[in-house]
Amino acid sequence: MLGTQNVIEVAMEVEAEKLISISTDKAVNPVNVMGATKLLAERLITSANYYKGWKRTVFSCVRFGNVFDSRGSVVTLFQEQIKKGGPITITAPDMTRFVISISKAVELVLKAMEIAQGGEIFIFKMPALRIGDLAEVILSELAPRYGYDPVKIKIKITGKRAGEKFDEELLTKEEVENAYEVEDMFVVMPEVPMENVTGRKAPAGDYSSRGTQLLTKGEIKTLLNEALH
Repeated sequence: MLGTQNVIEVAMEVEAEKLISISTDKAVNPVNVMGATKLLAERLITSANYYKGWKRTVFSCVRFGNVFDSRGSVVTLFQEQIKKGGPITITAPDMTRFVISISKAVELVLKAMEIAQGGEIFIFKMPALRIGDLAEVILSELAPRYGYDPVKIKIKITGKRAGEKFDEELLTKEEVENAYEVEDMFVVMPEVPMENVTGRKAPAGDYSSRGTQLLTKGEIKTLLNEALH
């Protein structure tokens, strides 16, 4: 967390106009160290607005799901496993995850930069998918490219790992009470009231990847082809 705090202090020192920190849905009700540190980073960023004094810098966060085909993503892992002839390893076929394309992630950061007033957490409305469906689509699409018959490459189930959620969440119940829905995103507002808040209150409900409509295999195929071209 020293790195995050150092960035905050430098932003204040040079009086950067805005600082947008990139977080993850794993910060919501975290169950492992990575999620806990992301949550702490969100807290450090948003609280900076309250002790910055006369400094003009605006501090806000964006919260993503899994960025599709980014470095180190499961898409890259599956691709490398297929290149070697398999097997593809997945923890649990019914595990669900929110996904967002690289271009949409960039779009969210730019939108947040434009409208941030300080202390908000911007969360893009993202689709979710089953890991098993993703594995099957990637296998059928990529195996022929590497000279393999998709039928002959096995999908190996390794089981859920310690510190891993079966489903992810976009907002906590407490955040929903202070969140607004603005076009294609949710905005968790700071506890201190802000002026010029637009949009409607976010409806109460389930904001987990299990509670949203999951992508079909056809939709996953489209997302995959867009990412790989």
